Amino acid sequence: MVNLRKILALLLVFLFIIAIPVAVLADDDDAVSSSNYNKVQIDKDDDEDVDVDEDKDDEDIEKEDDEGVDEDVEDEDVDEDRDDEEKDADEKEKENIEKQLEELESIYEEAKENGNEDLADQIEEQIEQLEEQEDAIEEEMDEIAEESENEMKPWEKAKAALEKQKDEIEELKDQVEEQIEDLEEQYEQAEENNNTELMEEILIQIEQLKEQKESYKEQMKQKIEEMKLAMKEKYSQEELDDLDEIAEELENKLNVKVIPVTNVFVKNADIKFDTPPVIKNGRTLIPIRAISEATGAAVEWKGEEQKIIIKKDEKEIILKLNSNKIIVNDAELTIDEPAQLINNRTMVPLRFIIENLNLTVGWNGETETIEIE
Repeated sequence: MVNLRKILALLLVFLFIIAIPVAVLADDDDAVSSSNYNKVQIDKDDDEDVDVDEDKDDEDIEKEDDEGVDEDVEDEDVDEDRDDEEKDADEKEKENIEKQLEELESIYEEAKENGNEDLADQIEEQIEQLEEQEDAIEEEMDEIAEESENEMKPWEKAKAALEKQKDEIEELKDQVEEQIEDLEEQYEQAEENNNTELMEEILIQIEQLKEQKESYKEQMKQKIEEMKLAMKEKYSQEELDDLDEIAEELENKLNVKVIPVTNVFVKNADIKFDTPPVIKNGRTLIPIRAISEATGAAVEWKGEEQKIIIKKDEKEIILKLNSNKIIVNDAELTIDEPAQLINNRTMVPLRFIIENLNLTVGWNGETETIEIE
């Protein structure tokens, strides 16, 4: 009995001293673990919320940036369109004034011849007023041109400067050609009069002028080569590589001569190609998009009828793919080389379209360049 009591007492001591504290510690550990787990979950949720907020903020910023860029581009486009519209309006007004001046000057001369001084005086006043208006328009046009020049990209400035230099040299060359023509007429007269001494003098002058003319031609060629380099700067290397690949493919598959995109100039305007122009059957074909950019013409495509409609001022040109018939202001005409798809681009006959839009196009065989004016 005594032994049983001792055993029970020892069991109670064990329970109070060892078993219960261990159980309490275990419960505490579970509580701490649970607390830590909950803390981790809360931290994780907070991090996710922060990440979501940051992502949303980034998206909002990127969206605002994109919208800002789009707005800037749109603003620039609107400004450019406004400048072009003002320039076109000024040019048309200037042309109208010039026509009125021609008519008034003619009437003024008739009034003077008939001795009608009162009418002549009235017309003279009108002429002075129109000339003042013309001067004001020219000043406005100069201001627009100056603003446009300040906004030009480096390659555009280079092209414009070289274009001006080339035109100045060409004007000098033309003057020399006129002098040569005059001297040739004088030579014929001297020959009729059998004036050999004068003939020899004139021949010497003609030879000197011809040398001068050749010098100007070489200078013009140099300016054209520099213009080609300037035009090249508006293309990225990737774009140039793509154009080279397209050119090689077109020459191999279609048996056409490809004109380098840097060899097409538009006076006082810009033009950019994603497919190069080609010479096919002796006719130059150019992407319709380039025609639109070069001339400011509106282009409409009617897919069901395979028709292209080009409109500028009072001219309307209607072409049909692979058809030699073209309609210009309701008059049907025939062309050698029709509009056609080349490299998935609609290509149209350059000279026919340009000239029917009352513009001029020139081909320089020595430099293999096209100039649209």
